[in-house]
Amino acid sequence: SDTYQSDRFEVALKAFEQRHPDLELECLIAECEDLIALVQSGRAQIAFIEKQDTYPPDLTGAPVEERTEIALFAAPTHPLAKLKNIPAQTLQQHRELRLASIINPTETRPSGRVWSAPSYLMLMEMAQLGFGWAPIPRWLVERFGGDHLVELKARSWPRSVAVDALWSRHHPPGPAGSWLLGKMLE
Repeated sequence: SDTYQSDRFEVALKAFEQRHPDLELECLIAECEDLIALVQSGRAQIAFIEKQDTYPPDLTGAPVEERTEIALFAAPTHPLAKLKNIPAQTLQQHRELRLASIINPTETRPSGRVWSAPSYLMLMEMAQLGFGWAPIPRWLVERFGGDHLVELKARSWPRSVAVDALWSRHHPPGPAGSWLLGKMLE
Protein backbone atom coordinates (compact mmCIF):
# COMPACT_ATOMS: atom_id res chain seq x y z
CA SER A 1 0.00 0.00 0.00
CA ASP A 2 1.16 3.52 -0.70
CA THR A 3 -0.56 4.54 2.53
CA TYR A 4 2.55 3.52 4.43
CA GLN A 5 6.19 4.38 3.88
CA SER A 6 8.72 4.76 6.65
CA ASP A 7 12.42 4.89 7.30
CA ARG A 8 11.99 1.58 9.16
CA PHE A 9 10.59 -0.03 6.01
CA GLU A 10 13.45 1.25 3.86
CA VAL A 11 16.07 0.07 6.39
CA ALA A 12 14.33 -3.33 6.65
CA LEU A 13 14.27 -3.73 2.85
CA LYS A 14 17.99 -2.91 2.61
CA ALA A 15 18.76 -5.49 5.32
CA PHE A 16 16.42 -7.98 3.59
CA GLU A 17 18.31 -7.52 0.31
CA GLN A 18 21.63 -8.14 2.07
CA ARG A 19 20.30 -11.16 3.95
CA HIS A 20 18.52 -12.72 0.94
CA PRO A 21 20.36 -11.47 -2.20
CA ASP A 22 19.11 -14.30 -4.43
CA LEU A 23 15.49 -14.30 -3.31
CA GLU A 24 12.82 -13.06 -5.72
CA LEU A 25 10.73 -10.24 -4.26
CA GLU A 26 7.59 -8.80 -5.83
CA CYS A 27 6.14 -5.54 -4.53
CA LEU A 28 2.51 -4.94 -5.44
CA ILE A 29 0.57 -1.70 -5.30
CA ALA A 30 -2.95 -2.09 -3.99
CA GLU A 31 -5.19 -0.41 -1.45
CA CYS A 32 -8.29 -1.14 0.60
CA GLU A 33 -10.19 -4.34 -0.18
CA ASP A 34 -7.73 -5.18 -2.96
CA LEU A 35 -4.94 -5.63 -0.39
CA ILE A 36 -7.09 -7.95 1.68
CA ALA A 37 -7.95 -10.03 -1.39
CA LEU A 38 -4.28 -10.30 -2.41
CA VAL A 39 -3.30 -11.59 1.03
CA GLN A 40 -6.27 -13.97 1.24
CA SER A 41 -5.45 -15.46 -2.16
CA GLY A 42 -1.80 -15.99 -1.23
CA ARG A 43 -0.58 -13.66 -3.99
CA ALA A 44 0.82 -11.33 -1.33
CA GLN A 45 2.31 -12.67 1.89
CA ILE A 46 2.51 -9.39 3.80
CA ALA A 47 0.59 -6.16 3.36
CA PHE A 48 0.64 -2.78 5.07
CA ILE A 49 -2.87 -1.42 5.27
CA GLU A 50 -4.71 1.47 6.84
CA LYS A 51 -5.95 0.01 10.13
CA GLN A 52 -9.38 -1.59 9.83
CA ASP A 53 -11.81 -2.20 12.71
CA THR A 54 -12.02 -5.89 11.79
CA TYR A 55 -10.33 -8.27 9.37
CA PRO A 56 -11.62 -11.49 7.85
CA PRO A 57 -11.06 -14.42 10.26
CA ASP A 58 -8.35 -15.97 8.06
CA LEU A 59 -6.14 -12.87 8.35
CA THR A 60 -4.00 -11.54 11.18
CA GLY A 61 -3.23 -7.86 11.63
CA ALA A 62 -0.73 -6.21 13.96
CA PRO A 63 0.06 -2.51 14.30
CA VAL A 64 3.30 -1.06 13.03
CA GLU A 65 4.77 1.62 15.24
CA GLU A 66 4.67 4.52 12.79
CA ARG A 67 1.51 6.25 11.67
CA THR A 68 1.02 7.97 8.35
CA GLU A 69 -0.62 11.27 7.58
CA ILE A 70 -3.21 11.79 4.86
CA ALA A 71 -3.82 15.36 3.70
CA LEU A 72 -5.88 16.95 0.94
CA PHE A 73 -4.01 18.15 -2.15
CA ALA A 74 -4.82 19.90 -5.42
CA ALA A 75 -2.94 21.58 -8.24
CA PRO A 76 -1.74 25.12 -7.47
CA THR A 77 -4.14 26.39 -10.15
CA HIS A 78 -7.19 24.66 -8.63
CA PRO A 79 -9.84 27.09 -7.24
CA LEU A 80 -9.51 25.55 -3.74
CA ALA A 81 -5.74 26.09 -3.60
CA LYS A 82 -5.94 29.69 -2.38
CA LEU A 83 -8.67 29.16 0.24
CA LYS A 84 -8.17 28.69 3.99
CA ASN A 85 -10.24 26.72 6.51
CA ILE A 86 -12.24 25.05 3.72
CA PRO A 87 -15.54 23.53 4.95
CA ALA A 88 -16.82 20.17 3.70
CA GLN A 89 -19.61 21.87 1.73
CA THR A 90 -17.06 23.81 -0.31
CA LEU A 91 -15.05 20.64 -1.00
CA GLN A 92 -18.23 18.97 -2.27
CA GLN A 93 -18.67 21.70 -4.88
CA HIS A 94 -15.47 20.50 -6.59
CA ARG A 95 -14.50 17.13 -8.05
CA GLU A 96 -13.15 14.66 -5.52
CA LEU A 97 -10.49 12.20 -6.64
CA ARG A 98 -10.74 9.12 -4.44
CA LEU A 99 -9.53 5.58 -4.05
CA ALA A 100 -11.71 2.81 -5.41
CA SER A 101 -11.20 -0.90 -5.12
CA ILE A 102 -10.61 -2.87 -8.30
CA ILE A 103 -12.61 -5.77 -6.85
CA ASN A 104 -15.58 -3.68 -5.66
CA PRO A 105 -15.32 -0.33 -7.45
CA THR A 106 -18.77 0.92 -6.43
CA GLU A 107 -18.82 -0.40 -2.87
CA THR A 108 -17.80 2.82 -1.10
CA ARG A 109 -18.31 5.32 -3.90
CA PRO A 110 -20.46 8.33 -3.08
CA SER A 111 -22.56 9.94 -5.75
CA GLY A 112 -21.66 13.31 -7.16
CA ARG A 113 -18.56 14.81 -8.69
CA VAL A 114 -16.14 11.96 -8.13
CA TRP A 115 -13.41 10.40 -10.21
CA SER A 116 -11.72 7.32 -8.82
CA ALA A 117 -8.55 5.28 -9.27
CA PRO A 118 -7.15 2.18 -7.54
CA SER A 119 -3.87 3.79 -6.39
CA TYR A 120 -2.66 6.93 -4.67
CA LEU A 121 -0.08 7.48 -7.42
CA MET A 122 -2.85 7.71 -10.01
CA LEU A 123 -4.84 10.06 -7.76
CA MET A 124 -1.76 12.23 -7.32
CA GLU A 125 -1.25 12.47 -11.07
CA MET A 126 -4.92 13.33 -11.63
CA ALA A 127 -4.68 16.05 -8.97
CA GLN A 128 -1.46 17.41 -10.52
CA LEU A 129 -3.29 17.70 -13.84
CA GLY A 130 -5.97 19.83 -12.17
CA PHE A 131 -8.86 17.35 -12.36
CA GLY A 132 -9.84 17.80 -8.70
CA TRP A 133 -8.70 17.45 -5.11
CA ALA A 134 -7.60 14.24 -3.40
CA PRO A 135 -6.69 12.79 -0.01
CA ILE A 136 -3.11 11.54 -0.49
CA PRO A 137 -0.44 10.34 1.96
CA ARG A 138 1.79 13.30 2.76
CA TRP A 139 5.00 11.27 2.31
CA LEU A 140 4.03 10.45 -1.28
CA VAL A 141 3.49 14.10 -2.19
CA GLU A 142 6.70 15.17 -0.44
CA ARG A 143 8.71 12.58 -2.35
CA PHE A 144 7.05 12.69 -5.79
CA GLY A 145 4.68 15.66 -5.94
CA GLY A 146 7.23 18.43 -6.27
CA ASP A 147 5.72 21.85 -6.80
CA HIS A 148 2.80 20.38 -8.73
CA LEU A 149 0.53 20.06 -5.68
CA VAL A 150 -0.46 22.26 -2.75
CA GLU A 151 -1.97 21.11 0.51
CA LEU A 152 -5.53 22.31 0.98
CA LYS A 153 -6.32 24.00 4.28
CA ALA A 154 -9.51 22.09 5.03
CA ARG A 155 -11.29 21.56 8.33
CA SER A 156 -10.45 18.25 10.06
CA TRP A 157 -7.42 17.69 7.80
CA PRO A 158 -4.75 16.36 7.77
CA ARG A 159 -5.61 13.02 9.38
CA SER A 160 -3.24 10.73 11.21
CA VAL A 161 -3.77 7.10 10.15
CA ALA A 162 -2.73 3.96 12.02
CA VAL A 163 -1.23 1.22 9.85
CA ASP A 164 -1.36 -2.55 10.35
CA ALA A 165 0.82 -5.29 8.93
CA LEU A 166 -1.48 -7.99 7.56
CA TRP A 167 -0.82 -11.66 6.76
CA SER A 168 -2.78 -14.84 6.14
CA ARG A 169 -3.15 -17.73 8.55
CA HIS A 170 -3.73 -20.03 5.55
CA HIS A 171 -0.77 -18.73 3.49
CA PRO A 172 1.70 -17.57 6.18
CA PRO A 173 4.95 -15.88 5.22
CA GLY A 174 7.94 -18.18 4.76
CA PRO A 175 11.22 -17.74 6.66
CA ALA A 176 12.31 -14.64 4.71
CA GLY A 177 8.86 -13.03 4.91
CA SER A 178 8.62 -13.84 8.62
CA TRP A 179 12.00 -12.18 9.16
CA LEU A 180 10.84 -9.04 7.32
CA LEU A 181 7.54 -9.01 9.22
CA GLY A 182 9.43 -9.31 12.50
CA LYS A 183 11.62 -6.33 11.58
CA MET A 184 8.54 -4.26 10.76
CA LEU A 185 6.82 -5.13 14.05
CA GLU A 186 9.84 -4.53 16.34
